[in-house]
Amino acid sequence: MDKTPLFKGYNETAVLLTPQQQIDNLRKNHGLTLNDLPNEGILSAMNPSRIESQLLKLGWILSKKIKISPNTQAFPVKVFTKDIRHIFLAYGGGVGPSALCADLELLIMLGAKKIYLLGMCGGIANVQIGDVVVATKAIRDEGVSYHYLNKSVEASASNALISSLKKNLKAHFGVIWTSDAIYRSTVSKYEKYKTQKVLGIDMETASAYAVAIYRNID
Repeated sequence: MDKTPLFKGYNETAVLLTPQQQIDNLRKNHGLTLNDLPNEGILSAMNPSRIESQLLKLGWILSKKIKISPNTQAFPVKVFTKDIRHIFLAYGGGVGPSALCADLELLIMLGAKKIYLLGMCGGIANVQIGDVVVATKAIRDEGVSYHYLNKSVEASASNALISSLKKNLKAHFGVIWTSDAIYRSTVSKYEKYKTQKVLGIDMETASAYAVAIYRNID
């Protein structure tokens, strides 16, 4: 076979493994007790210990740890409480969108409805080291998002969350470029996106946004 058609002629509904089946498997074969999560939390694409230390400094109390998959054994999902509010902190399982989105799917199946993705990116236009960047949209130059959404240039963040952040956070808001091939982020694309005021480049955002859109969560 000379060509492998990736996007035409297939039923995209039925899948070999669902998130619920994976959770059932983890409960049965790995002995994991998977409780329901708070409906909001943080999914970290960088070292989550740094985020955890900041939460503790802000008065959040660690109330529970949950191991949800073999990828999260080193850093289980942690539930924090402050006053009457509960949030979770989860780690994306390693570098790149595949591991992060696999864990994202499980978090959603366990009850997450509102997720803040935290990570680091390389700067492109009008940003400096240490600046905070909020991706309102992400250019889909990766692979995971195309398993969830039809072809398009960008995947967008939740309008509700972006509106809330704009009221409460001093940051650069705009488009970023997501590419999951570190050594194939070409100069020509960089120069084009710089002229278009794209703020930065990362590996996960477009993929995570696509999963969130497909699963109808913020």
